[in-house]
Amino acid sequence: MMVSSTRWLVVAFVLYGFCSASFANPSLTITGSDTLAPLVTQWLQDFKRSYPHLRVEMQSTGSATVPTALAEGTVDFGVMSRQMTREELSEFKARRGFAPRAIPIARDALVVIVNKTNPITRLSLDEIDRIFSANARCSGQSIIHNWRHFEAPKTDQWLAGPIDVFSRTATSGSYGLFKARVLCNGDFTARAVEFEGFAALVDSVANTSGGIGYTGLQWVNDKVKPLELSVFENTAPSLQSSHPDYPLTRDMFLYWAQPSGVRLSDIHCNFIQYSQSAQAQAMVIKQGLSPIANPSTASQGDNDLCS
Repeated sequence: MMVSSTRWLVVAFVLYGFCSASFANPSLTITGSDTLAPLVTQWLQDFKRSYPHLRVEMQSTGSATVPTALAEGTVDFGVMSRQMTREELSEFKARRGFAPRAIPIARDALVVIVNKTNPITRLSLDEIDRIFSANARCSGQSIIHNWRHFEAPKTDQWLAGPIDVFSRTATSGSYGLFKARVLCNGDFTARAVEFEGFAALVDSVANTSGGIGYTGLQWVNDKVKPLELSVFENTAPSLQSSHPDYPLTRDMFLYWAQPSGVRLSDIHCNFIQYSQSAQAQAMVIKQGLSPIANPSTASQGDNDLCS
């Protein structure tokens, strides 16, 4: 009898300790866009100051991995540099029985970059399509393989030669945006070298005289040259990434799974509200992104985002 009681006491103590640890140490797991990873990491560090025992994890797996991860319940939130596609939403609903929820958290622009020695300063979207595409679906013209096509002024530092194309992988939201808006959903050229992240892509353009690629605005540095874009060849004005009509701007989103009528936990609700705060949006600007239109100064949990 004494042995049995002791065992029950041990079990009860272990369960009490487990439950106490679970409640005392809430967690946030987030996956998704490589572009948003630096921002979200900074958010989590700041958010954690209000919750010293919070366990946080951020994985840069690409926007395309978010729908599956949320549907499977392996993460609390997903960050995407684009909206979910109809197919992704349909698959999510089929698995969970409801649609995921989302709010915008930042804005960004994709920038086409070339090696600094390249004398070209501007390209049209049709020309970019002809460089990056396998079939030039947008322009309907021939593929451009060599910089000589542009008859740019030659210098001792740069001679016309083959175009080296650099792109992101298909799991990237940036890949999807570029494919849709620049290639009219055509295929990328088989010559394109793909990268998991922007940092490596930018470095490759910087180290390849004939290189061209695209990157999020925050990753542009003085080692590469950003190009101005025009919608059509030989048209003005040329569009810079800060221009309101720049063709490659995008909203970026925070996604989560929440059945109708079910309220989120306080920690999850507060993080959603935090993402919309003036404090969080100030960090958006510091990361080289554009803030959402109306960042809130309200206290966490003041609105119906979580209900």
